[in-house]
Amino acid sequence: MPVSFDLVDKTEPYLDQKTGKEKRRSARTKNERMRTMLKACSDNKLPFRFVLADLWYASAENMRYVKLELEREFIFPLKSNRKVTLSLEAGSGTGSSC
Repeated sequence: MPVSFDLVDKTEPYLDQKTGKEKRRSARTKNERMRTMLKACSDNKLPFRFVLADLWYASAENMRYVKLELEREFIFPLKSNRKVTLSLEAGSGTGSSC
């Protein structure tokens, strides 16, 4: 059941470096949009424990937002070449590969 949605409005014109053609892009990133929708779910008191998202949204900033700001758990797939920290104690280090 959909609980939030966001229509992408591409209002900013820019020049594509490869083609030299003028194109349009959104003023907000996909990750900003995701966090806005998650905040709306939380603000609306929607009961949820986990955030499940695809690889496209698997950024460190999104993971920190879900864990620290929303105080929820997350399930995001990661590319095999990504480094992750497996514990809070190791958070100040370089991380380890999974």
